[in-house]
Amino acid sequence: MKKQVRNDKQALRKIKTMIRRTYISVIIVIMLVFAIHSCSWTGKKDKGDRPPILPETKFLSTMSDTKPFNINTDQLSPMYAGHNPELLYNTIRLRQEIVKHRPEESAEEHRSRIAGDVYAPIMGSLDFDSMYAFRINPAHRTYNAGKRSIELSLSMAPIFEKGLDGPKRAFVVRYQLQLDNSYTITEKNGSKRVVEEKKFSEYAIVPVDSRGVPVENRDKIAAAIPMMPEDARKTEGDIMFLVIGRLQSPYISYEELSRNPLPGVSGTYLARYHYLHIRVFDIWAYDAASGKILLRGLLQVPSENRK
Repeated sequence: MKKQVRNDKQALRKIKTMIRRTYISVIIVIMLVFAIHSCSWTGKKDKGDRPPILPETKFLSTMSDTKPFNINTDQLSPMYAGHNPELLYNTIRLRQEIVKHRPEESAEEHRSRIAGDVYAPIMGSLDFDSMYAFRINPAHRTYNAGKRSIELSLSMAPIFEKGLDGPKRAFVVRYQLQLDNSYTITEKNGSKRVVEEKKFSEYAIVPVDSRGVPVENRDKIAAAIPMMPEDARKTEGDIMFLVIGRLQSPYISYEELSRNPLPGVSGTYLARYHYLHIRVFDIWAYDAASGKILLRGLLQVPSENRK
């Protein structure tokens, strides 16, 4: 009798084991079927009326040039970005600090120390006698259907250098906003006080003559490029200006302006202006995406500047 009970228990354990294995096998099969189905399912067909996941947008390169500019070229490289004005300014400023005369050194020691720095390239293969080109976004860009042309304008900003002979202007090539806050504080007596905080830096091209004197006083330079409507739709957003010229002594200058808060306003205002002194030879309009030169001769410069 005991032997029969023992055999029945063993048989029951075997049945439970088989049921458990079968259950696990079924679960595995279901999971495999679901995985295969998920991989092979394509869902509803895309009718083409949905936007792509990554919409196509035009991209203009910011890779700056490190070689002298060829003003006689008929075609620029695609995505041409010109030279980096901020890097050029900061490199020249560092170079000027290096070549300054030190109080403890003699004139001969000074000449010997700076001999290599004076003639060394500024960056890449560029030096103080190289031709430079700086890309600038148009301030205004629109298509005139009646004249079938794209109308562009290049704005010029006031120069804040001291000792200028009348108001002069420059091409702003880079603007960097560091702080721009405005808020109101309520005092204990219930009065309100406006606080404004603004800090920014500008890098600009100052057109100068052969003596290094700023010469430009126009507010803007305008241009019109003949173009058919279908071509304008393709290229209008890619058209840029290119300011071309050579460095002229003193090469760079710097001004820092701050103003007292206005009546009823407190806070901070600090503007840093970094100027590159350039004898401008010409200004072009070009398609920055393709590198096609669309227009030359936008700046009428004195004949001495073309030498």
